[in-house]
Amino acid sequence: MITSVLGSLPRPKMIERAYNIGKDIYSDHNIIKIFELCASNIIKSQEQVGINIVNDGEIQRPGYISVFYASFEGYLPTAIGEPFILDDGSSWHHTENRSYKIWQNPRTDINYMPCRALNSSIVVDKISFKKQNVKNTIFHRESEVIKKYARYGTKITLPSPYLLMRSSWHPLFSRDAYNKKEDYLYDIVLHYKELIRDIENIGIDVIQFDDSGITRFLAKELRKRISLDKEIEYYVETLNEIFRSIKKSSTAVHICRSDNHKKIPWGTCGLLNKIFKSLNVSQFGIELNENDPEDILPLKDFRDNAFLLLGIIDSSHRILDHPKKMFDLLKKVNKYVDISRIILSSSCGFSPNISGISALGSYDEFRTDPVPIYKLKNLAMFAQAVSNYGLNNLALKHAENQYLSLNKIHENLLKYE
Repeated sequence: MITSVLGSLPRPKMIERAYNIGKDIYSDHNIIKIFELCASNIIKSQEQVGINIVNDGEIQRPGYISVFYASFEGYLPTAIGEPFILDDGSSWHHTENRSYKIWQNPRTDINYMPCRALNSSIVVDKISFKKQNVKNTIFHRESEVIKKYARYGTKITLPSPYLLMRSSWHPLFSRDAYNKKEDYLYDIVLHYKELIRDIENIGIDVIQFDDSGITRFLAKELRKRISLDKEIEYYVETLNEIFRSIKKSSTAVHICRSDNHKKIPWGTCGLLNKIFKSLNVSQFGIELNENDPEDILPLKDFRDNAFLLLGIIDSSHRILDHPKKMFDLLKKVNKYVDISRIILSSSCGFSPNISGISALGSYDEFRTDPVPIYKLKNLAMFAQAVSNYGLNNLALKHAENQYLSLNKIHENLLKYE
């Protein structure tokens, strides 16, 4: 079985300190050298434990969406609003299932870092590459570093056009640049096509688009405010347009599932079914709850020509995932998707959130962080056991024996952190 890193990994503390310097960290050559050194170690660590498709852990990125804003002109950091703006300009608070006028609920960060102010940017001018050159994007630098140090499969991740549109277009503040959100959305697509050509020329194997916005429509209250079908159309059509321009790399998407939506089954409102039927993608990444049949049921509509990028280890805690739990989920998924078309990964990224807070945290200097690396090693050993013995009890027994040995080392390391 193939294994893949999903996206982010915890950052060395020296990277976190670099973020504190200011918004202009990407013009500091000393920081760029630190980025590359840390990235090379992260890439080597993934390959050493047996992960087949690797990246640099997204360590150059202070935030999930700000990586795009930091690569383009046309954005104004505002420090207001949640990262999901409705058509009337209000912001949707997904934990409270309600909307606010954008000035009523200012967004603040617990650990404020100057470069992270970009995360709540709003588009106020026509977007363009920094210094009018695609090579000035963070994505270009990431791709070059990943390709330079990785020996096997490579991946780069990008925020989806739909997520960017819902996070940064405001009907009042953006109207001089883009009177309609659709105009902004398709300008993002246009620039992404140029960016993709650059990434493909560098030689990255998998180009993945991440989205946490479309998931919010699992909540019934939001579906009362906006048409789900129309939002899916925005999400799917823009990605399909980009995918049509990709010639050499494999395409991938990951739909992020926040804690607030884990209790709502994927089968609710037909969200995944509709996306499965219309999105022309090579790899589709999701996290599934093995204890809820309604969560797995949408896989009946999974495309025959796509790979399922299955989040089978939990990235939100420090405990090694037991093979029995992974085995049970894989067996249930295998009823709908053949095991030959399943790629194993984590449920979500491993890095600290925007406030620098995570169950996994950051780590000292250049030592290999035991938590995500041992979790990824556990994943790779499980995948190898299934590859060698098939999806049966012999594979499970072999994986459990390896897990017990690894877990003893892992627990001892955690005692001395």
